[in-house]
Amino acid sequence: MRWDDIDGGEIYVLQQKTGKEVCPPIHRRLAAVLADTVRTGETILANDEGAPLSDEKVRNDIKAFSAGMGRHCVPHGLRKNAVNALLESGRTVAEVASITGQSFQLVEHYARK
Repeated sequence: MRWDDIDGGEIYVLQQKTGKEVCPPIHRRLAAVLADTVRTGETILANDEGAPLSDEKVRNDIKAFSAGMGRHCVPHGLRKNAVNALLESGRTVAEVASITGQSFQLVEHYARK
């Protein structure tokens, strides 16, 4: 995602898996972190020289961070976790499906698990 994908408290995302375009709202705590983040390149996740971070680098960093906290994390499960967090915050299945770009059926599937 690029810095210019952020607009009006939302961020434009083109999902790799589905090719769907979604514009989820940016959580206030994330907005605060982004406001304090030094922009070294066009992408939000960039190295010190401004080059975009690879998917593998991000996955490995997430795993290392989790391991450092004594936890095991499977980055593939982050989407499911996001769905459940949205549902637990009181969002409806329709709202979650709209935010994540997933079908009602998939949101309900994640919620059951």
